[in-house]
Amino acid sequence: MRSHTERIFEVAATPEQVWGLVSDARVLLGRMAPRTTVSMEGGDKPIRVGTKYHLVEKNGLKSDWTVLLLVEPKSIRHRIDLGVWDGGISIIELTPTEAGGTSVRFLTPCVPWPQTWAPVRWGTWPLVLMEAKRNCDRFEAAVRAYIAELEAPAAG
Repeated sequence: MRSHTERIFEVAATPEQVWGLVSDARVLLGRMAPRTTVSMEGGDKPIRVGTKYHLVEKNGLKSDWTVLLLVEPKSIRHRIDLGVWDGGISIIELTPTEAGGTSVRFLTPCVPWPQTWAPVRWGTWPLVLMEAKRNCDRFEAAVRAYIAELEAPAAG
C-alpha cells in the first residue's frame, strides 16, 4: 500500500519567494528537522533533476533524496530511498493565488513496513499516519517561519 498525506495552505508571498525555501532540501530540511544533517552531492552546484541529498537523522537513520522533477518556481519532487526499501515520493507544488500569494501543496509519503508480518504492519499504520501528519505540520511551520523572516526586514 502506498499513500500520501496532503497539506494545502496559503501564504502571503510569491511562488518565487517560497521557492527559495522549498527548492533546496538542505535549507528546507534544516528548518523542518534541525538535528538532521543534510549534504548534497556535487557541493554547491545548481539543483537539477538527478541532484541527490544524503540525510542522517539524529537517531542514525539514513536516507537519500533524489530530485525527480524540478519546474521552477512551481513544483519539485523527490524520491526518498530508505536503503532497504523505497520511501516513496515527496511532492511540493506552488500555485499563485489571485490575492498575490501562493497556495502551497505538500504531499508526504506514508510508507508501511513492507517486510513485516501483516498484523504488525497494519498495527503500526496509525503510527505511520501520525508521523506523516507531524511531517506536514513541520513543513507548514517551516514555510510560514521562512515567509515571516522575509517580511520582517520590510516591516522594520
